[in-house]
Amino acid sequence: MGVITVIDVRVPHFANTLTGPGIRLRRCNVLDDDDVETRPDGIRLVSPSRLAFDLGAVMNDLDLESVIEQLLDQRLVTMLELHQVCLRLYHHARPGSKRFARVIQSRPMWMKPADSHLEVRLFDALRRAGVRGMVRQHDLRLADGAVIHPDIAIPELCWAIEVDHVTWHGGRTSAQQDKARDRRIREIGWLVDRVTDSEVDTGLAAVVAELVATYRRLRAVNRVA
Repeated sequence: MGVITVIDVRVPHFANTLTGPGIRLRRCNVLDDDDVETRPDGIRLVSPSRLAFDLGAVMNDLDLESVIEQLLDQRLVTMLELHQVCLRLYHHARPGSKRFARVIQSRPMWMKPADSHLEVRLFDALRRAGVRGMVRQHDLRLADGAVIHPDIAIPELCWAIEVDHVTWHGGRTSAQQDKARDRRIREIGWLVDRVTDSEVDTGLAAVVAELVATYRRLRAVNRVA
């Protein structure tokens, strides 16, 4: 049996009901012109910023944060557009409004987007564990002038954390490249730790405990209050 793709269709409350396999209705009172984009074939889609806002009603905070990071990473939306749609559509009684506002307000405007959901999960877990000063995709200049962007970094501690996914870091060549990159990071006085995707998926608590221990040790060594 084939997999049925589910398509969300947004219609006004007064519109006739659509039926059919794979159709899920989302009725709404407001769908401004700014919320609609039309494809070359004439199909009308909600804008990325409106999509993110509506997902606040059906996702938890972490999953919504991950979707927003993906939209930002693919340059489909900006933080300014997300704040604008929130100001325009927010209502305390509207499903998802509070969640959407909470997620975007907790994210610094200047922070670069995450590369993956794994990175979002680890960042969130470390933040909840009390790790402070983290930034995503920090500009790190190596000794030869090259600039790299560790997944997570705490600049005041000169500490970088990389999240390795089997798709991107699998194979002997990729492993050798990662090790060479780590040596170059250490040359400029930074510590680098690597976390695998399987560790995030099945052993997140243990990984976070290890990283928190390193974090506290580095703070003590660097005498950071």
